[in-house]
Amino acid sequence: MPKLDFNAIIHALRTDYLKAMPAGAQVLVSAGCSGRWYFDWVTEQYGPVAKHYGVEAYSPQPQDLPENAIWLKEEIDSMRSIPDGSADLVFAGQTIEHLWPSQFAGFLLEARRVLRPGGTLVMDSPNRLVTHMTGWYQPQHTAELRVDEIVKVTQMAGFKVDAVKGMWLCYDREKHLAYPFEPENYDTFDFATDPRVIAAADRPQDSFIWWLEASADDTPSQPKAAIEAVLQSIYDQAFDAALNRWWHSVGTASGQGRNRLVKVATGEIGYPVFGPYIPLRPGTHSAHFHIGLTQPPKRPERQALLIDVSAEMGTRTIAQRWLSSWDLKLRKLTRFDLTFESSETLFGVEFRVLTHGKVAVAVRAPVDYLDHGQWRAMGLTPNP
Repeated sequence: MPKLDFNAIIHALRTDYLKAMPAGAQVLVSAGCSGRWYFDWVTEQYGPVAKHYGVEAYSPQPQDLPENAIWLKEEIDSMRSIPDGSADLVFAGQTIEHLWPSQFAGFLLEARRVLRPGGTLVMDSPNRLVTHMTGWYQPQHTAELRVDEIVKVTQMAGFKVDAVKGMWLCYDREKHLAYPFEPENYDTFDFATDPRVIAAADRPQDSFIWWLEASADDTPSQPKAAIEAVLQSIYDQAFDAALNRWWHSVGTASGQGRNRLVKVATGEIGYPVFGPYIPLRPGTHSAHFHIGLTQPPKRPERQALLIDVSAEMGTRTIAQRWLSSWDLKLRKLTRFDLTFESSETLFGVEFRVLTHGKVAVAVRAPVDYLDHGQWRAMGLTPNP
């Protein structure tokens, strides 16, 4: 048996809920699927269905799909190959947190279109209340939603919310107490008796993952623009909070809020600032670094510090610039900008400062971020 870890616990809990989805579906639509294992997992746990659409725009199609599977290389907000009212069940398992507001609004309306009257939409996703409280993040997530938020937008799309359940209780609301994110002892963990597993089902708002089931009734859906506007407001809140996420591997941090300073002495090698591991949409972006000397350098340094923007957990450099010692002012912060363009969505984006220990500096944290498109929409001109 493989050693039990947190991912295995969450997968097992999700599997139990998958087994209990409304029975009898003959046409199932999976919004997002990444391989043959996924179809086997659904069949083994939920049961066989006559037709299983797998809608997946990014992963390659497996060569050995089961006979009942139909692989559609389409976006889930435009499932054009699936006829109106033809599906009994739409399942979006750990999917919606990877979407942008327009895609998410489109998916909800597409799910409503393809479902027969009385058909069921099932979604599950991490709960933003818990992810922000615990500091948990996944660099490929655009945003997570709270329970009240997912209920609201699902209802706006013309669904009746039948049930919302939770997985893995993380917060005691009465005591205002956050539990440790992972079990305290894996060796004695028991799914059947663990109180956090049992209590989570009825307390989705305080659990790591919510699981929602909704039915397509006679309620008319609201326009896509209205749903997207609500989602955009949620995403803006989540993104602004994510921009404050940063770390340092060297130096000493002081100060409060968005004006903290990390001071690094000569001889220290590493990152005074890195983070926040965010997704960025295609477009023009800027990272603004504020750096100054705390002591005069012993000698001129052509490559005193490196500032850069990276993606995919630091494995892909998007933009970088070396700063010399004469670029920096003594006991005064100077702003240095890295402006970059991307024709594709970037995941796990970091803004980093790297020192090789040649100069003593202070770096303001977090690094400021500017979306040029948002500025232009407001009629403003960003600095070059």
